[in-house]
Amino acid sequence: MAWFASYMSNERIPELIGMMLAAGAGETQADFESRVTTWLAKARHPRFGKHYTQVIYRPMVELLDYLRDNDFRVFIVSGGGMDFVRLFSETIYGVPRENVVGSNMKLSWEYRDGAPVLVRQAGIVEPFNDGPGKPFLNLLVHHDDAEREYASDHSAEQALKTAKERNWTIVSMKNDFRNVFPRK
Repeated sequence: MAWFASYMSNERIPELIGMMLAAGAGETQADFESRVTTWLAKARHPRFGKHYTQVIYRPMVELLDYLRDNDFRVFIVSGGGMDFVRLFSETIYGVPRENVVGSNMKLSWEYRDGAPVLVRQAGIVEPFNDGPGKPFLNLLVHHDDAEREYASDHSAEQALKTAKERNWTIVSMKNDFRNVFPRK
């Protein structure tokens, strides 16, 4: 994703979001979930050759387990699509779908082939769950391990500067992650 961060500027993000929302407009919620489930079962990460659901960060999973073991209710708060993340949150992270908060597309209730269905509309339900309104842990994961994952220092300068100015915790993939991906 380093290429994505360097390609995208703040001005281009609304353009990308608009394209993603338009792509799913008119699709039923059931069709969306079926398409995403099929994609998750087939798609593989281009570098690691594993399913995207296998390329998750072990320290993050361990942190979630630790929090649950100590009686915390764990939520995933994503700037991305809530409906997308809900399809794998419990299997991958042990977080039930009702504990996933994120941006959500507008839905309409329609009858198709005599049955009621939810249909995804172009546009999102406000507020868009990113930026100043998104809850934060105030932690930045610095992807600086080219050998085991990626090193994206060239596109991370502003994020690192902001994290330091705001006194966020900065976690280094290279120095702070003993293992990057789960062992399976």
